[in-house]
Amino acid sequence: MAQACESAGIPFSCNSGVCGTCQIDIIEGAENINELNREEQELAMDRNHRLGCQCKIISGIVRVTY
Repeated sequence: MAQACESAGIPFSCNSGVCGTCQIDIIEGAENINELNREEQELAMDRNHRLGCQCKIISGIVRVTY
């Protein structure tokens, strides 16, 4: 998902889940991405508010905004 987010103009910095610059809102398809990881949990994120650099699409379509 990181490459798709970057192509869409979502800002990235560290790419390792530390800086939080790539925060996205999942509009549709949260069930189609991986579970939150430790870095996202430490930033108090939830299934609909994620880090683009840490999300992986498992299947289906995911719509995001930032």
